[in-house]
Amino acid sequence: NNDPSIARDFREYLKLNVPEGFLAYYVMGTDQVQAFSANAKRNTDDLPLLEFHAPRQLFEETRALNVELLYQNKSGLIPPGTEMPDPEKTYLAMVDPLLKIGRSNLANQAMGMLSQVERKGPATLQMAIAKINLDSTNLAIAEEALTKASQGQKPEGPIYAETEELWGRFYEDSGARDDAIKHFTNAANADPTRSFSLKKLADLYAANQDWDNAAKWMEKYVALNPRDIGHQWAVLGDYRLAGQNPEPALEALQTSLKVDPYTYWAHYRMARLFEDRKQTEDAIRQYEFILKYAFDRDADVYLKLAKIYQSSGQIKEARRVLAKGKRLFPTNADIFRLYQDVAE
Repeated sequence: NNDPSIARDFREYLKLNVPEGFLAYYVMGTDQVQAFSANAKRNTDDLPLLEFHAPRQLFEETRALNVELLYQNKSGLIPPGTEMPDPEKTYLAMVDPLLKIGRSNLANQAMGMLSQVERKGPATLQMAIAKINLDSTNLAIAEEALTKASQGQKPEGPIYAETEELWGRFYEDSGARDDAIKHFTNAANADPTRSFSLKKLADLYAANQDWDNAAKWMEKYVALNPRDIGHQWAVLGDYRLAGQNPEPALEALQTSLKVDPYTYWAHYRMARLFEDRKQTEDAIRQYEFILKYAFDRDADVYLKLAKIYQSSGQIKEARRVLAKGKRLFPTNADIFRLYQDVAE
């Protein structure tokens, strides 16, 4: 399938950069399923067990228990008889998804298998070691593995990009933001489709209040059409606003609402922008939308909208907004005080 959104979803939801990583989600085959369920009682028309037993667990959270039971009966790291044209690529690809689902023991098994197969170079095994130790915050071991992985690498290609991304993660975890930026930049330049590096660069520059660079990298990130695309466009608008670029900011916020009309942050930032521009009616429309579709999101919205109504002489509307805010946020002292003020 040539749909790029499928590759995006696999990468962002399942941590799969290559299809071989799918094997990380294998739990058991047909024989194991039959053995696992051999002693279970069957639900039949004349013995409808689920009808009477399911309601007893209706509000119980059993997902984690069910998953744990399945993994306790997992039959091997990969399905029996699996053909692997490239075992090195396969075992490395399994590490990230296994760590994502909290199966570090299986990630270590994949690393162990990787150490036993023929490899094109030392980088892949050291990258697996680094990933596992970054996940468990063993930074000293991760640094040692990354140093070995980086030896002899040329600044190009997917292996180099992934190694540099891991260096970025290492330095971010170490609190060295500028070094993290340098390595994430190397990763993004070597492989412009590495969405993780692009997003990290936007976040790190924003943390430095370097709004122009934050916006530049966020533009590259949204160009990959990530999940929650509406919110990401709104964040881009936020960065442009912070960088004193209101027109490009408004364009980004409008794009956010075009791809997802219910993006909270886009409505909120547009309301604030219109407030600053004294475009009262436009600001009111944005705040009223939030009160309708995200009414319990933020008490501050009630205060801002009520103050706009109050300053424009629409006291009845201010009371309406504050009365609703008072019901939803009964312990908010600012809403209570303003309500008392407009009620007089």
